[in-house]
Amino acid sequence: MLLPIGHENMSARRWPVVTLALIVINVVAFVITNGPLEDAAATRGQVATVREHILILAALRPDLSLHAEAQQVVDQFREANPKRWQWALDQSYNRPVEDAWDARIRMMNDPRVLQSQMDDLAKELADTGQTTTLLDEYAFVPAHPKPLSYLTANFLHGGWIHLIGNMWFLWLAGFVLEDTWGRAIYGIFYLVAGAAALQIYAWATPGSTARRADGRLSRALPHHADQNGALAVVPAVSF
Repeated sequence: MLLPIGHENMSARRWPVVTLALIVINVVAFVITNGPLEDAAATRGQVATVREHILILAALRPDLSLHAEAQQVVDQFREANPKRWQWALDQSYNRPVEDAWDARIRMMNDPRVLQSQMDDLAKELADTGQTTTLLDEYAFVPAHPKPLSYLTANFLHGGWIHLIGNMWFLWLAGFVLEDTWGRAIYGIFYLVAGAAALQIYAWATPGSTARRADGRLSRALPHHADQNGALAVVPAVSF
């Protein structure tokens, strides 16, 4: 991985007001949302695990009764992935073990115990799925994107390294582009490129949740290189 440290033309005719404002907004947004977003990510991880267990148990024992929440999980997966669902049904106990819960559930044979497990999973899904988090409100969800998320998702970051890296690239490319294009065009480009990057992400990975702020930067850097020559770079370790 290469880390840019500067470029040939590090001068501008005016103060990069828009670039500095965008950096401040991103930093303030990160400070406010980082803690809640980490909690939200943990909650969504818990929900994802419950959904996975419902699918595992439903494939192992299709005879079990499903509550509405669990039935919806199975129906959505079956419609979106018919071949994978059929494979899970056909393989049943022969497929690789997913986790400790999967290994334990395979050792249970009593239908009443298995039904109780499914009921508990459905209840847990209903309880955790009703919690509305910052991710639900402001992150970009390709499966059902909210119009506002095309803006807000571009100011969400997944940690200090993500934030610092993006702000450094924004500074290197932004202050020159702002000087070359003008503040209005540059500001519009920043927002439009971010929204376009999220839409491309949705087409490429439907059903996933995005917290990204780098799409507009990748769109800006080619323009920056065209107008300002080579970037000076140093090797960096990829984490």
